[in-house]
Amino acid sequence: MTHHFDDFSQYHFRGQHDDEKILSVIHRHWFDIAMHYMFIAVVISVLFVGLFFVGDIEALLGVRNIMPLVLFVYSTVVIFLWFYGFLIWIDYWLDVWIVTDQRVVNIEQKGLFSRHVSELHFHTVQDVTSKVQGLIPTLLNYGDVEVQTAAEKTRFLFRRVPEPYAIKAMLVERQRRAHQEAIGKVSHDGVED
Repeated sequence: MTHHFDDFSQYHFRGQHDDEKILSVIHRHWFDIAMHYMFIAVVISVLFVGLFFVGDIEALLGVRNIMPLVLFVYSTVVIFLWFYGFLIWIDYWLDVWIVTDQRVVNIEQKGLFSRHVSELHFHTVQDVTSKVQGLIPTLLNYGDVEVQTAAEKTRFLFRRVPEPYAIKAMLVERQRRAHQEAIGKVSHDGVED
């Protein structure tokens, strides 16, 4: 989900500079999380349908009254699937790219208790590419945006984000402005000296 047309003036994030303006908040595309939830729905459906065949399994194995054991196993599996679904939601919602007028901040949630925050400043950007591969990504307009930088971390990746071409254009425009500001500052500093 990308919100680069929204007004973010009332929003702030930890580490935001006083003069820094948020331009866009980007999450992975909704289809990414939907694929995980479709898997969970299929597994739960198979388990539910399997309950109708417990009587046949009892007759086949010659065992009686295994329904309590089957319900215990099914309940345990459903609890783990619920927890897995919760982790997927946490990972989806807390993984975010924040684009400001000065930099990009990548907040990546790893499990429940680990978070990795990295940033790149636009003056270090050397190249921005976007890639959409496959039928569904093409139809739903999502893909990857890769940023090559001159900094220590040479590659910055926006994974499975909506509107990758629009995000690329926004990043390229911010990079161009950062380079123009740097050139203006150098020439201005040179005049004063």
